[in-house]
Amino acid sequence: MLDDRPLDRRLTDLRAFCAKIPFDGPGGGTWAEVFFGMPEESAALGAELPDRLWGGRTRSPLHGFTCAALGMLDVPQSLLNALPGRHRDLYYRSFLGLAERPARADRAIVSFRIAETLSELELKAGLALDAGYDEAGSPRRYLLERDLIASRARLTDLRWSRRLADGSVRTATAIEERSRLLWPTGGIDVALDTVLELPASSRRTISSAILASAGGRRLIEVSFREDVGANVISAEVSCAGGWVKIPRREGAATTTKLVLVLGGNAPPIEANAALGPLPMLRLSRSDGKEVPEVDLLEFSVDGVTGIALWSDETSLNPQRPGYAFGARPSKGSACEIIVPELIGKTGFDVKAMLVPRWTDLPQVPFASWYEGYPDAPRVGDNFGASVSVIVAGRDPIPLGTGLGLFAVDDPAPPHGDQLRFDLPQSLPAGAGKGSLLSSYPWHLRLELERDFLHATYDRDRLTVRPVGEPMRAPLNPPYTPRWSGLNLSYHCRQNAPDQRIITPFGETIVEEEFRDAIYVGFVDAKPGSQLTVYWSISTRRMLGLRWEYLSETDGWQDLTAYLCDETDGLTRSGVWSASLPDDATTNGGLMPSGRLWLRAVPSSSDRGSDRSIATHIAAIVVNADFCRLEDVETIGPGHFATPLPPRSIARPSDPVVGVERVEQPFPSEGGRPAEDGATFAVRVAARLRHRGRCVTAWDAQQLLMEEFPEVRAVRAVRRLGQGRVESRRSRLLVVPTNAASVTGDRERPGLSAGQLNAMRTFLAARSSAWLELELVQPRYRSVPVSARIGFRAGMNVHRGYRYVKEALLSAFVPWRADVGRPLPIGKALEPFEVRDAILAVEGVESVHDLLLTGDGLPDPAAEDEVIVLDVSALTPGVAGAQRTSQETRLG
Repeated sequence: MLDDRPLDRRLTDLRAFCAKIPFDGPGGGTWAEVFFGMPEESAALGAELPDRLWGGRTRSPLHGFTCAALGMLDVPQSLLNALPGRHRDLYYRSFLGLAERPARADRAIVSFRIAETLSELELKAGLALDAGYDEAGSPRRYLLERDLIASRARLTDLRWSRRLADGSVRTATAIEERSRLLWPTGGIDVALDTVLELPASSRRTISSAILASAGGRRLIEVSFREDVGANVISAEVSCAGGWVKIPRREGAATTTKLVLVLGGNAPPIEANAALGPLPMLRLSRSDGKEVPEVDLLEFSVDGVTGIALWSDETSLNPQRPGYAFGARPSKGSACEIIVPELIGKTGFDVKAMLVPRWTDLPQVPFASWYEGYPDAPRVGDNFGASVSVIVAGRDPIPLGTGLGLFAVDDPAPPHGDQLRFDLPQSLPAGAGKGSLLSSYPWHLRLELERDFLHATYDRDRLTVRPVGEPMRAPLNPPYTPRWSGLNLSYHCRQNAPDQRIITPFGETIVEEEFRDAIYVGFVDAKPGSQLTVYWSISTRRMLGLRWEYLSETDGWQDLTAYLCDETDGLTRSGVWSASLPDDATTNGGLMPSGRLWLRAVPSSSDRGSDRSIATHIAAIVVNADFCRLEDVETIGPGHFATPLPPRSIARPSDPVVGVERVEQPFPSEGGRPAEDGATFAVRVAARLRHRGRCVTAWDAQQLLMEEFPEVRAVRAVRRLGQGRVESRRSRLLVVPTNAASVTGDRERPGLSAGQLNAMRTFLAARSSAWLELELVQPRYRSVPVSARIGFRAGMNVHRGYRYVKEALLSAFVPWRADVGRPLPIGKALEPFEVRDAILAVEGVESVHDLLLTGDGLPDPAAEDEVIVLDVSALTPGVAGAQRTSQETRLG
């Protein structure tokens, strides 16, 4: 291109050149004075040049000659300078067939709310939506990109659970409509917002009929499948009012066994209608780990209550004195015992024990007491009894015979003994009420097997002794079995009892491995219907989550076959659509009822990380999809200067029956104005250089900058981390614009994993298959600065420090406010630069004890590292009291 300077600039440059050539004449001077006069006249000439040149008014013939000569060159100069552009157009347009890019339509997310009378409404692709007018008054219409089946579904819950590195579990309920936990303005940091998280108590409930007990001293023994440690398990039992805490028996448990004791004054253990049909034992673990599976449940009661006794058709109170077998017991006399608590244990292994508390026993052995009786018991003999079960319409079922009523330890006097027996598991089940024998399916009978010799005693008393027969001592009266009370105890056991695992938000009977998960709940989402959701996601890592749904079988089932997921497992924003399976349920025990539940769980490769589900969810929009601008060529360029603001699309262009409301929650994206000639020339020149192929780092930079407007800069790096070098692969450092950053921190902009993956895929399609291409992001290193600053007299110190902070951020972190400023990647932070920047602030007179600390400064920054100056420590009176060998001190 020829000289393209304007005429006044060429005159100025010519005068400067002539001023360097001396004029050999009478007056001396330079040739500039000859052609242009004195310097002040030259300046005036330049200001009036256009009028003088074309108006024919000049100060001298030399002036006229100079202006005319320069003016004559304007036309050939313009013609010659147009030649390169015409040549480029000939090559670019005529030969290569290229042209400026047309305007690209932007697209926006819209959601629909349908009438309450409809369960679903099919909206066809191409549905026109009104978006107002552009700056020229042209109507803007957006068309729905694809068919959308809108439903009445509504998001009500968002929760998550995750396991920490120490094995404990944390849960969080971020959104719950019933508790009025609504969506926060800034979105939700899943697995990152620890304020929402609470420790999850690991629990397991055991439902068993053997736990039913009206009273007495109760002992519960729980045997676990694996070790649980000491003093980490607490227990509760169900009662009519809810739950009762039951203490451990100290020193009785092992690492696999827990022994619990409930006193006689505690309330009955019984079923609670709100919990289930059976009594329950709830085990909780304080260390956050899972309560292991229970292999064996044992239950013992000492002092069973609610017993009813009958003897000789006379009702007895088991806790008061009475004659067990009547006032004159004989062989076959019996005591009928009703134990409702044992009737409820039918079908279990029960070992029972009766312990009568006998009174008025002889103070000598029975052999001595009954001395003189014809059938007197011999030394060591006992009075036996049998225990049997009486079932209506059946023969008695013997449980034990020859059971001694007393402990006979000659020469000691007799005392009470225990009567032990086992209950068969085949007894009829049922329930009874009251104290009548006929009201119960079965009862126990305690029957005498030996006479207490009351009839013998009576006959002896009535017998007349012959005259002359020597007198003998009278017989001792026979013992009449009388007790002060009857104690019944039993022990029963159940192998592998029914148990449910208390999950973070529900319970299940299925033993499954704990999974980190994100849970979402929907109301009015019907099985078999279509659910379409837009996820606004920001995450720095690839999640690769897999989706599951809660089924009628009370378990989580894979949703992949029913799913179309454009979010890549919640890695990036996109539309998520699923045909809900027919067996999906709203009443699964694993989660709160009334909602249809879905969950996202990490793949097997991501297990074990406490950040496997970490992501930022800005919004979840139901019944949403993309719409695209129509007739983009008729829209003015001002429309593309900024995205279409939210809520600009509010209704269909033509009324649609069943659509109550249309919402646009986010600004539009992806729009681009028509390309102008200058941009076209630059783009094509770059394209001719890289030819659409990624061979060099420059190629990758240009390709990414052209395709992805969110990229601010691309830089090739070789050293990462601690100076590590690998020449076999190509690494590109990608820096996003502030608007495209997902970090929420303008000082540390970063791209999402989905964005990086899209860029990687884009470059891989344009590069060699042998090229190992890696896209990375800058590493940010925070460097705190502290100093003692002196200000001029009368200046407010606090205001002065604020000015200093603003100046330092503007000088060393300029990209936080100015989107056009580049990041100083790989540039070290020099202390003298910081000092000079502080001294340049108005009002600052001195800087003392300037300290830059942290991470080995002043070591140079790595190739992929950005130093971020931290000015939070710059406050009056703080000057960095501690200095290490890695600190730099100035002043």
